[in-house]
Amino acid sequence: MAPMTKKDLARRIALETDDTKYCARCKIVRPLIEFHLNSKGRKFAMSECRSCRTKIDRERRHNITPKDYTKLFRQQNGKCAICGIVVSGNGHAVLHVDHDHKIKNKRDAVRGLLCVGCNHGLGSFRDNPEALAAAAAYLLRAKNRKRPLLGEKE
Repeated sequence: MAPMTKKDLARRIALETDDTKYCARCKIVRPLIEFHLNSKGRKFAMSECRSCRTKIDRERRHNITPKDYTKLFRQQNGKCAICGIVVSGNGHAVLHVDHDHKIKNKRDAVRGLLCVGCNHGLGSFRDNPEALAAAAAYLLRAKNRKRPLLGEKE
């Protein structure tokens, strides 16, 4: 990316208001709410909007481009690969890239897109299928029980 000239900087600052900020990546002046802010205020907000920051993070963490993400999103019909929850809109901020932590090649590690609940659930079980199966069996046993465990008489 070419360095910003004084003229470009002056034009950008002139476009910004107290409630807006210029995104250095998509080159659009957006509402301030679309930027990650820190406690120091507007002046210290991220230079990229949330949407661009998400794309940057996906590329860095998973080596997955916005085009790749959109392809996966369409293959899954905009749904979580586990629970099937339908995501409204384009879903780019809602479905997380699920990956296998044991595979070194980031691109090969991508398994699919998950909602936040399913993504955290897999993480909580440390991607262990035996632990997940045991949890499912536990839930099925509890569901099929006639009365609550503490309500049973000895």
